[in-house]
Amino acid sequence: MPTPSLLRTAASFSLAALALVAASLPLAAFADTVTNPDADIVVVEGVRTLTLEVGDSANISFTYGETGGDVKNGCNLTGSVHTLVLGVTSSTAGIADTPSTVTFGGCDGVPPVITVTGLVEGTTNLTFPFQSVATTQAATSADFNTSGAAFTVVVTDGEPEPVDTDADGVDDADDNCVNVANPGQDDSDGDGIGDACDDAIAPIVTVALVLPADGANGWFLNSPVDVAVSATDNVGVTSLDCSVDGAASSPVSNPGTVAVTGDGTHTVACTASDAQGNTGSDDAEARIDSVDPTIDHTLEPATPNGNGWFNTAVDVSFACDDVTSLIASCTGDTTLGEGADQEVTGTATDNAGRQTTDTASDIDIDLTDPTLGVSGLASGAYDVCATGAPARPSFAPADALSGLASSSDTWTPSAVPSGVGTYSYEATATDNADNSVTESRVYTVTYGGAFSGVLQPINPDGSSRFKLGSTIPVKFRLTCNGAPISDAVSSLTVKKYDGSADAGVDETISTSAATTGNLFRYDSAAGQYIFNLSTKSGYLNPGATTPTAFTTGSWVLTIRLDDGTYRNVTIQLVK
Repeated sequence: MPTPSLLRTAASFSLAALALVAASLPLAAFADTVTNPDADIVVVEGVRTLTLEVGDSANISFTYGETGGDVKNGCNLTGSVHTLVLGVTSSTAGIADTPSTVTFGGCDGVPPVITVTGLVEGTTNLTFPFQSVATTQAATSADFNTSGAAFTVVVTDGEPEPVDTDADGVDDADDNCVNVANPGQDDSDGDGIGDACDDAIAPIVTVALVLPADGANGWFLNSPVDVAVSATDNVGVTSLDCSVDGAASSPVSNPGTVAVTGDGTHTVACTASDAQGNTGSDDAEARIDSVDPTIDHTLEPATPNGNGWFNTAVDVSFACDDVTSLIASCTGDTTLGEGADQEVTGTATDNAGRQTTDTASDIDIDLTDPTLGVSGLASGAYDVCATGAPARPSFAPADALSGLASSSDTWTPSAVPSGVGTYSYEATATDNADNSVTESRVYTVTYGGAFSGVLQPINPDGSSRFKLGSTIPVKFRLTCNGAPISDAVSSLTVKKYDGSADAGVDETISTSAATTGNLFRYDSAAGQYIFNLSTKSGYLNPGATTPTAFTTGSWVLTIRLDDGTYRNVTIQLVK
């Protein structure tokens, strides 16, 4: 330390002691104050302390604070020519401080600074007693308070404090078993590792579920799931850390519990260490599924008709899903046949044992056509003389399952007055499932045995010969059980068969007037139908536009009856 510091008297040390005492008392309200609020000075156990290592220095600046109510109301130093000088007193020679005084030049002058350097390890108290003041004011030492500037300097040798981790009285740097207390430092095998740490046995770690799974196949149905963790070691466990699903590990009490949350399969992995650095580990799996599976059904066909009915078999299919434990079973497809208000229930079961059901209900299926209940004559050909005109069939439709949606029947009788011809009947019915059925009946009523055949003078065997140019009477009768049918409508058509007249019987020539047109007339007196065919001029067949000219040869005469039948006979025309 510079010479001025070394020559300080015992009186100076007494002043320093007084300054320290004053530092503990409240500052006088009437005196200007001197402080050094430096950031390097910190309060340690109530004492303002600056800590230095040997050889290190610190610059400490001072501030001046004015007050009122003393010799001068305000600053006791009125200008730069007015100065306040304080001494620098240290309690030991363990530090150097320069300069040896602290001088303020006026109230607003440049703050003075001292440099403190650590010389020898130890503790030194620094105080700053009043030395002198130059001012026009009648100021004395009592008008300045410097006690707030005092502080203690602690000088260290710069070496780190020794560490004794296991608190066995042996610093870690010299301890042959740092983490296990062994004050005797026994080392039987001389390997540099104390007997207390000469351990090759790893800790035994146990990770296990606290409770058994409450679901199927080892699954828990709710979270959290507690996993118990513990570790043992022949010497002692120094740490136990666990992680969940590969996340960062964190310390766990030994024994302790790890809570696992959230759906899914989780792995709890734990590692324990002993003082020798041996490690042991174990893991356990916790599976959680807190959500029921889903199940939905579909129908094929997808939808019924507008009346809510199907008319085909319906396939009911179920689709199941589970995102966590996955599906263990799902109800298979079902095919429904005929019936009303049918339902099928499906069940989805996941591997955790959770179940969800779904019901396809109100399924109405009608596979059967409605019945028509038609009764009466069956379709066929009927003889008017045997049956007469057929009656309209009766109609009684019905549907036993879905019920009738619509039904109708139609009857179309023959328009022929005699009752012959075609009669038709059709009945149809549709049920509410759109099953539809139709039945048709057709009756063909003919004269049958009522036709007498062609009458004389025309032989039915085609042997009758007539003079070309003559009039030929073509006649027939229609009778039922002896009663004539007089309202038939019939026509005549002629067609040449060949150009050569066959041998036969020459018939008498008729003198009756020729028939005009194509229709037979009914002769009520004779009870017969007659057509006088003139072969003198041409004949215009029904529907034709050009007359047919008669010539010698064989000719076919066709009688068309209004029952739709045709009767033919052949004649010969000769010169």
